[in-house]
Amino acid sequence: MEVENIPELEEEGYMPPEDTLTSRVHFFYIVGFARSPEGFWSAQAKQRAEIFEKLICKSKIIERAVRQMVAPNDPPETKLRKLYARVQQIRYVSYESPKTHQEKLIANKTAEEVLTRGYAFANEINLLFIALARAAGFVAAPVEVVSRNGGVFEPTVFDTSQLDAMVVLVRMDSKELYFDPATRFCPYGFLPWEETEAKGIRVDKLGGNLVATPPATSGSAVVERKASLQLETNGALHGQLQVAFTGQEALTRRLLAYDKDDAGRRKALEEEIKTWLPPGTSVELEGGTNWESSEEPLRAQCRLRIPDLATVTARRILLPAAIFRSHRGHSFAHSRRLYSVYFPHPYQEADQWSVDLPPGFLPESLAVPRNETTEFSRFQTTAEILPGRMLFQRRLALERSQFPVNSYGALRAFFGRVRVSDEEK
Repeated sequence: MEVENIPELEEEGYMPPEDTLTSRVHFFYIVGFARSPEGFWSAQAKQRAEIFEKLICKSKIIERAVRQMVAPNDPPETKLRKLYARVQQIRYVSYESPKTHQEKLIANKTAEEVLTRGYAFANEINLLFIALARAAGFVAAPVEVVSRNGGVFEPTVFDTSQLDAMVVLVRMDSKELYFDPATRFCPYGFLPWEETEAKGIRVDKLGGNLVATPPATSGSAVVERKASLQLETNGALHGQLQVAFTGQEALTRRLLAYDKDDAGRRKALEEEIKTWLPPGTSVELEGGTNWESSEEPLRAQCRLRIPDLATVTARRILLPAAIFRSHRGHSFAHSRRLYSVYFPHPYQEADQWSVDLPPGFLPESLAVPRNETTEFSRFQTTAEILPGRMLFQRRLALERSQFPVNSYGALRAFFGRVRVSDEEK
């Protein structure tokens, strides 16, 4: 094989994983009669099921534990939620630094041992969840996928080392649901973003099949910001800010901070909040809550002082229409695009802020309200005058996470209109 004139990989904002863009050659050999992708992966699913079934095998201890966890009259979803909450109480040894535990832990061979010993490595929590779900009467199976943060599944490449993540498929009534309790802080019914829209195989002792996990929605990743501010005659603002991260937004930050102490978490949040606001803004975090929760939003409260947000003239103070800005659009300044745009997940920003006016000032005009909907986005702004204050609201939703190059123009134009609206006085 001879190649030449291969262009270098250029850096672009929000580009797909590098492994999906670089050139590569796969060498592999075929054993047996599974010469089609479907036949190969079905055979591999059967072989891998034999390994997993040894850990998931039936157990009287598992069955007795299920009877203690759920009531016979519990609805199916209530049963699953109880089982999910129980397995998330298992100690996540794989998340711990070796320095944090000196004891020698015996390797688990069955789900029963994971439950009774109270600790697990890697995907053992997912396999325990499958064992409990089956004992409760559900059809459940492991699904091995390729994480989207590193690459994509290539079924024509007969190499099982592609499969670098596991999720759990549970059939409830006529619905197929996906879970990953082995990811710390992952809420019930959620998958980490890199396991959404991920392709792989359902592992089954009768021979599995190729599957893809469901895509995420914008409502499953929301940043909500509420500020109550006082405008000073010199154009500075100060006041309180409350932030709530839900879904993927909370999970991502909890995973990044799981090994940090309170001071480290405080610093990380303060630094992130500063990126939303003009340079020179001071942020003093007063509290962050629910760091260890899977189901509750991650919340933060802080005090702000923004020294140079407004422009002051002899008789007027000009405020921008938005104090929080979307930095995601800053990567799309160039009209030319080489690669598709690859956001981790769809998302929403929900902002509300009020501004108390200084004595002697009255609102003269408000920014023009916006209400725009495209096939992939929504953007709305409102402004109203209240006694002694102004109230602003802004909501942005991006409904897709991946955009091919031929859609780049529409995406760039959308973020351009958002930027113009945010900068309006």
